[in-house]
Parts: sequence; C-alpha cells; structure tokens
Amino acid sequence: MSLQRIISLPGVKRDGTDLDGNYYSDATWCRFQRGLPRKIGGYRAANNSLTGISRALFTQSKDGNQYFHSGHGNGVEQFLLTPTGAGSLVADRTPAGYVGSDTRSWQFDGQYDNTSSKSVLVAHSGNNVLNPSDTTNYPIYSGDMYASSALVVNTLNANLPAGGVSGGIVSLAPYMIAYGSDGFWANSVSGKPLDFTNTGSQATQITHQKIIKGLPLRGGGGYSPAGLFWSIDSVIRSNFTGGSTVFQHDQLTTQSSIISDRSVIENDGIYYWCGVDRWLMYNGVIQEIPNNLNLNWFFDGLNREHAGKVFATKVPRYGEIWWCYPRGNATECSHAVIYNYREKTWYDTPLPSSGRSAAAQAENVIGGVMTSWVPNLSSAYDFWQHETGTDELNGSVVNAIKSNFTTATMTMLSSEQPSGEGLSIGPMLPDFVQTGDMTVKALKWNNPKDGPYEGGTYTIYANPANAYQQITPMKETAKILQLQFESNVQGGDYQMGQTMAYIEKDGNKDL
Repeated sequence: MSLQRIISLPGVKRDGTDLDGNYYSDATWCRFQRGLPRKIGGYRAANNSLTGISRALFTQSKDGNQYFHSGHGNGVEQFLLTPTGAGSLVADRTPAGYVGSDTRSWQFDGQYDNTSSKSVLVAHSGNNVLNPSDTTNYPIYSGDMYASSALVVNTLNANLPAGGVSGGIVSLAPYMIAYGSDGFWANSVSGKPLDFTNTGSQATQITHQKIIKGLPLRGGGGYSPAGLFWSIDSVIRSNFTGGSTVFQHDQLTTQSSIISDRSVIENDGIYYWCGVDRWLMYNGVIQEIPNNLNLNWFFDGLNREHAGKVFATKVPRYGEIWWCYPRGNATECSHAVIYNYREKTWYDTPLPSSGRSAAAQAENVIGGVMTSWVPNLSSAYDFWQHETGTDELNGSVVNAIKSNFTTATMTMLSSEQPSGEGLSIGPMLPDFVQTGDMTVKALKWNNPKDGPYEGGTYTIYANPANAYQQITPMKETAKILQLQFESNVQGGDYQMGQTMAYIEKDGNKDL
C-alpha cells in the first residue's frame, strides 16, 4: 500500500463522461485557487425592500456612501450602502407616466453635465428581456445622480428617432451615446449628456442590425474617448476623431454574436461576453475563449426562451468572470458558469436561494452585489453583498452554506493492459485550511455504465481531539472510485492542500 496524493486538475468537467479526463467532476459553491478547491465566500442581505426583480444595477460612490440604482420591469429605485454596510430606505425614482412590463430591462450610466454642473444619471428602458432584437423605441430618462426624486424624460432629442431608441445608452465622456435599431448611433453635445439636438450632436448608422450594448474602451487605440459596441451580429469600435465627423467607426467583425445585453463585462481592459454558442473576448483582437469543460453543458442546458436574462459579473480577487443563466425549466437565472482567467479553467455552481437576477461591482464591496428574484416574506426582493464571511446572513438569521467538490475517477487502469482488479483506499491524511468539520464520501462504480453508488461517509475534523481524529479512517474498495468532500456547517470554510491516502490494488476481480 502506497501513500498517494488525492488530486485532480483544477476546474469541473461537465462535457463528456466522468472517466474522460482528470478534472474534478462536480462542485457546488466551490472555486479554484492555486489549482486547488476552496469554498466560495458567504453573502449577507444589505437590503430587503426592493419592489421589483432587478434587471440592472448601477452604482456610484460619494462621501463613503455607495449609491445604487435598480431598474425593474415597472420602474427605478435608489438606495444607499453606508461605509458600515448598512442599507438605506428605498426611494422610488420611476419617471412619471412610465408604463412598464416584465419584459423591460434597463441600462444606466453617469456623467458630469456642464449645463447643471452636476453628475447626472442617464437611464434607458428597452423591451429586451425576452427579445434583445426588439425594435420598439423608448425614451431616455435622467436625473441628479444623488437625488431621490423621479427621473424625467429627456427632451433634447432632435437627432434621435421618434420615441427614443431601442438599444440603450453609454457614457464616453464627455459624450453620451444612444444606440438602437438598424445600427443607429448618436452622440450628444460634448459635456452635455442630455443634449441630442444642438451643434455637436450627430447621428449615423454604423451597422445594419440593432446595437444592444456599448461600453467605454480603455485607451481606444490612441484615440480618446472610445467605445466598443455590440450589435446582434457584429462588434464595432468607435473612436473620437474631432472635426466634423467627431467619431469614426470600424467593424472589428461581422461574424460575432451576443446572447444578451448584460452578458458582456470588462475587466482590466479586456472584454468578455457570451455569444449564442460560445464565449468570446476582446483584448485588441476578438477571439474565442477556449472551453472544453462545460460549453455543451451550458448551451444545451440553457433555457433559450429566457436567454435574454443572462448576465455577467466578476470577482477580480479570484480572477473570475461569472455568467448567471436560467438552466433547464428555470425562467430566471438559477446557475452560473465561471471562467477563471488566472487559472485558465472553467467551473460552475447553482446560485443561492434559487438564483439571482442582476449584479454590479461597487468600489467599497470586494465581492460585488447581487439581487434575488424570489420574493421574501414581505413580498419584496433582497439585495445581497457577496464575499462576506462564510455564511448566509439575513438580519438575525444565519444559515450554513453547503459547499462540496467531487474528484476525478480513480482506477488501477494504466497504459498497459488492465488487470480487472479494483483499488482499495484508506486511511486518508486530510490537508485543509479548515473551519468547521467536513465530510468525505466514497462514490463507487462497478463499471462506467453503472454510475456511482454511495459508500461510507467519514468526518474530517477541524479541531481533532486526539491523534485518531487527525486521520480519516476510511476503508473502501471499488473498481472505480471518486471522493466527494463537503462543508455544510455554520462558519464552515476550507482550502484544500495536499491531501493524501493509502492506495493499493485489490485482487478481487468480481467487485
């Protein structure tokens, strides 16, 4: 019997069979750092009073407070997060006369306005939740960024289509850009983000299909300001040139796709997004993000009817880009696939509390924030601060968060002819940075068609009371074996190290 490391490749492989490859085969609320599994952080409810399912979150800080705006199908609301993490009352900023629906989404941005000498919030609500290619035009709204009064309809719109735009807005300061159907693209007067009428404001068509998303482009290839714009089938770079043209536009590709306006995110000057059948990125050139682990699992499991609800978020501390999506019969985002650009791997997890609906990154919140789509006991919706502690905190209620991971399959198969013998494992020498007791369960297979059945479950003690508890006295025999590690206690946390176990051949060919 020899002492061997219990190790798999970082990431969770969903595509193909369990025996095809050496990646971890399953995980819940687990990430990878330095090639090894660790529990994802906890989350706490910072506000329990949102009145609608958020389709967009926008944040800006002032005097230590974080101002959040949430756009839901029937309006807009604002609330604060103080430096101590306390939430404020929710203020209704829904524009007068706004007629909403569950299929309406929002885009927000902020810019300093030379006319009012204030930072203004600019907002647009389009009919894009179920159909990102919808061509119905809607107004642009605006208001003081830090006020709580209702937003108002923008009126200086001579260079915009009748009724507004169908796509959205983005700030390429000192210009505000509006975009929409048939490649429509317009810039405001410089320094006046609400003026799409007077000299300096222009409109043009930069592609032939609807533009659904725009983001500022850092550096802009030597021209500033600049931006990237995603249409239904293309990606366009817009650069400031000055003079009579103001901006020039270059199509980077006409063979792209984007699954929703919220599925694109920028991180450290690199842009990541989810297409209709693959993931892509832009870092000076457009390229596919390789994914041999869960590409089929994601796109085959995606509820296509509700794909417009897919949204991206990020956790820079751990090098992660998350795409939250509705899986199977779910009509709201229930799961996430995660690309770890630092580890160059992919994994996934179910989302907490049946799912999330929107996310944002905030300057004073390390792990970002998300909103629930399931109503609470007050028939309102919760706003969660993520990567805080290890548990789910909602007022005085503390719930443990289950986190687990399952290793790749282990067999005695080598490059030579298989002997038909099984393997025997035990005892185990666990190596974890650990809070709270964990368990390890044996999953055993008779053959690849059989699927796993459960063997014994053993405790990994966080604080062993004696030498006997320092090891895990498992004893399991199987043709094919996996190990599932789990933490599911209040305060539970772990980082796996170089866990080892004694493993040898078992001569019984009739296992």
